[in-house]
Parts: sequence; C-alpha cells; structure tokens
Amino acid sequence: MNLKNTLSALALLTTLSTVNGQGKPSDTTARQAMNGWYAELAGSSLIGITFNYERYLSRKPGGFSVHAGAGGIFLYIAGESGGFLALPVGLSYNIPTSRAHHSFIEVGGGYTYLAGGGTGQGFYYPVLSWRYLAQPKGLQLRASLYPVIMLGDGEAFGPWIGFSIGKKF
Repeated sequence: MNLKNTLSALALLTTLSTVNGQGKPSDTTARQAMNGWYAELAGSSLIGITFNYERYLSRKPGGFSVHAGAGGIFLYIAGESGGFLALPVGLSYNIPTSRAHHSFIEVGGGYTYLAGGGTGQGFYYPVLSWRYLAQPKGLQLRASLYPVIMLGDGEAFGPWIGFSIGKKF
C-alpha cells in the first residue's frame, strides 16, 4: 500500500465516522471529544519529532482512532547539515483500563514515509502504548513501544520507543 492509498483510506474512515456519528449519544456524561493533536518524540519518526492530528471514531471513550502527521528533524553536526521529513499515518484501538476512562492500552499500527537527502523510504510498524486521556477534553499523554519496524527493503529492526503529549478537543 503506497502513501496515497493510505491517506485516502484514512480520509474515508474520518468522513464515515463524521457522518455516522451525527446521532445524539444516550449517555452524555461518557461522551468524549472526537479530535486531538499531539507532538511525538521519536516513535513513528524514528529520531525526529512529528505533530499529529487524531480523530476518535467512537463518541464513547475507547474504540478506534486514526491519525496523520508531519515532522522530521534537521541536524547540523561537524559542519555538515541534513535532515529528513517524516509523514506518519496509522490506525489504533484504545482499550479502557480504568473505570474513569482515563487510562488506556492502545494497540495498532501505521506507516511512515521518510524523505531526505534526495531519497525517500517508507516503513510499517505495529505499536503498543499506554495512554492517558483526560475526559471529556484536555491533556493526553502516551508512552509507546514499537516492537519491530519493517523497512521497505525487507529489513527490520526493533524495539523502538516514542513519547507524546497533546490535547483532545
């Protein structure tokens, strides 16, 4: 699956969730904010930082979410400069682990396209995270484990970690 197809699939899921979610939920106290943003260090950008938009597909805490972002890193070492652009997209499922629906285990996966130095390469990854979400709106924190990263040429490495902070709205 190339980047264009992945982005098209995420756009379709977001549109369907918006159309499907127009009804009023029966329990408004359990209703969550449907959108979020976060900055992630390492993780899906490897050594850089990405800024991501996330859409929750369920009006109640937990369930599926999709995200897309952009970022990278610029390096200047010993008189040489360089950098790369990172474009991550992903899908995850959030499982509540507390009665107040603040703590979640997140399982999912994604794809990141890296471009820099005149070349580009993408990679796929599974992710397992602990996530804190203030309900219904507010702070979100995440610590993620990427057990393996599958590079486009058949090579793999892992494990890898990432940390993020953001806000639901």
